Order: sequence, then structure tokens, then C-alpha cells
Amino acid sequence: MKKIVLVVLMTLQLSAYDDYIGLGGGYSTFNVNTPSGDIDNNGASATIDFGHKYGKYGRFHASATYVSHEDNITKANSYSVGYDFLVPLFDDTFELYAGPVIGYTSYEERDFSLSGFHYGAEAGVLFSLSDTIELEAGYNFLNQEKSTATHIAKNTQRAYFQVNFFFDKTKYLKYE
Repeated sequence: MKKIVLVVLMTLQLSAYDDYIGLGGGYSTFNVNTPSGDIDNNGASATIDFGHKYGKYGRFHASATYVSHEDNITKANSYSVGYDFLVPLFDDTFELYAGPVIGYTSYEERDFSLSGFHYGAEAGVLFSLSDTIELEAGYNFLNQEKSTATHIAKNTQRAYFQVNFFFDKTKYLKYE
């Protein structure tokens, strides 16, 4: 049993600094189609992101985004999971990424709700400042086909900047 635990911990050590927490801000647009025309609900957004990098070429992440909203909107949030394909450049200090995203958009106005499932894609760049901090700039496009009698949710777009803080999980998993 001790040998199995030791092998597991050695494997975890090889993947140190792969888990991260990201904090970001950006600008979001939620497009709604009505009988009188399209309406764009725009606002600043804040995101918290939890993720894991898989080697040099991929990462998985889950995020929650709050979008500031106009007075007639009571809720505008999104919750997503995604996988990004990474392309490392310049000795791994600069990376390009792109990948699919799925999740749930929570959008409500006083008289109706357009909350529902979304899917889409994202792309951007990562710049490594150190082993534990990287900067991220990206754009995501989320499509949503939820409708009421008079309104149809079309899509959400978000441009954002984020700082990712990596942590060493082996500091918290000690074998003695």
C-alpha cells in the first residue's frame, strides 16, 4: 500500500503547478431578438475560473461569469466548462488557445426568462510571467436558442482579460 501511495504522489509531483484559479474582467454582449428588432444588453463582466493544464497542449476549465446589467434585467450570469487546445510558442512563454465551450446562461428580465443551455467556442493568448502566474486575453462566442412567445435569445459574446494563478497541489498532499 505504501508503494502505491508513493507512486501516486510521485506522479502528482510531475504535474505540479498544473491547477489554477483565474480571475478576470471583460465586456459582454447578450443579443435578444424581439418583434420590434434586436436588442443588445451590454455590460462589464467578472469571471472566476478553475482549471487544469494537461501537459503543453491542452487544458480543461470551469468558469462562472457575472455580467453587470441594465435596470430591467434581474439576472445575467453564465456557467461554462471548456477544453482548450494549446499551441506553445517562444519557449512556452507565449501560447495560443482555442476550443469548445458548453454551459448554462442565466438571463432574466422582470417579465420573462431566457435562461438555458449554451454552446460555443473561445480563442485567445496566454503569456507566462512565471511558473505560477500567467496573463490571458481572450474572446468567446456562446450560442443559445432559447425563446419565449415574443423574445429569442441569440448569443453572448465576451472579450476578457484574466490572470491565472497556478498552485502546487503537492504541497497539500504530503506522504510521511
